[in-house]
Amino acid sequence: METPNVFERTFEVSNEYLQGYTIKLDIRHYETVQQIETELKNLIWNFVVENNLTIIGDKIKIECFHIHDVSFEEIMVNDQNNTHFWICSHCAQNN
Repeated sequence: METPNVFERTFEVSNEYLQGYTIKLDIRHYETVQQIETELKNLIWNFVVENNLTIIGDKIKIECFHIHDVSFEEIMVNDQNNTHFWICSHCAQNN
């Protein structure tokens, strides 16, 4: 049985084109939610480009992706493997 990485957090995309896409990050490399958002946006965009998802690339607004309703501290202290955090692009405040 593999020992879970207590520093790894799972982020799941909430977006009509990429719904359910998940990314795992080692939170020791970040100091703010904004840094995590930037990394996630880069990884999402790289996934779209590397997989030649041109129609999706034309439709998503990568700058609108954001994490909300959770603080950096909550992300840091939550080390349960079954918990994930959302990065979404469809909230009115960011469109």
